[in-house]
Amino acid sequence: MRSTLRTILCAVVAVVGLGALPPAATGADTDTSTGGTLAGTVLDASGTPFDSAEVLLTQDCGEAFCGSYHAVDATGQYAITDLVPGADYCARFYNGANEQTFCFTATADVLVHDVTLARAAPPATISGTVTDVGGSPVAGAHVWFSGSYDAETDDAGHYEISLPPGEHAVEVWLTTARPMVPAGVVVVPPGVTETFDIRLPAENRVPDGAITWARGRHGRLVVGGRAADDSGVLKIRVAVLDRATGKWLRANGRWGGYTKLRAHVARSKAPTTTWRFSRKLPRGSYGVSLVVIDDQRVRNPVPRPWRPVRVRR
Repeated sequence: MRSTLRTILCAVVAVVGLGALPPAATGADTDTSTGGTLAGTVLDASGTPFDSAEVLLTQDCGEAFCGSYHAVDATGQYAITDLVPGADYCARFYNGANEQTFCFTATADVLVHDVTLARAAPPATISGTVTDVGGSPVAGAHVWFSGSYDAETDDAGHYEISLPPGEHAVEVWLTTARPMVPAGVVVVPPGVTETFDIRLPAENRVPDGAITWARGRHGRLVVGGRAADDSGVLKIRVAVLDRATGKWLRANGRWGGYTKLRAHVARSKAPTTTWRFSRKLPRGSYGVSLVVIDDQRVRNPVPRPWRPVRVRR
């Protein structure tokens, strides 16, 4: 039973997340009592005491949460008194960067438990300049790291920020129509000073295209044209409407809801290309809509190019 209770107490302690502790009273608890005592020192790996660690003591109170907070003194010492002999407790030691949990059964005596915690790694300093595609500084941009830390560029496009060590995804937020630009990943060791300059890519423009020719002879609809984009045309899609029924041609040859069909692209991912689409169809009147998609998955705006085509036998 005692083992089960101890497991429950440790689980309760684990639920209390990092940084969730409210401010505790300063100084270690030194009141005398007739109950049991848990006491000790919180040190780092070199044996230097912490002067700002806290201890959260919990015990089983049924469904209610029973906990008390205790701060170490300037020498890293703590003393938690008035413990009920025979009762089970868990103590969580936390210094803002590391934590440990110690579960025990109180006695009428003093139980000494020293704790070794890791110190927080020193932050890194990252600075750099944000420039546009032409090399001019970008003022007023916010450079975000891991979505949690940001610095604003000055008139010279310069920024500087302190970061915890580790890997950080970088984004630049602008006040233009293109608000966010991914800027890669930076890996910073603890305590270093590094430069991370950011050159923004050219703003991606919407692709453009046209249906420049069409024919409908011998029971076959054939259309073609051109497409262009500043970053590259990735693919062309067309939608074919039966103007008599109002239904769209599907890839399986049946008719129904709006469907985009694959067209042949002469040069995929090139800034300019020609394209062609061909499909055997019954005699009738059709309309073809053109969809151009660039390599950033941006599509040409609506209303899109449209071409009526009559198919004859």
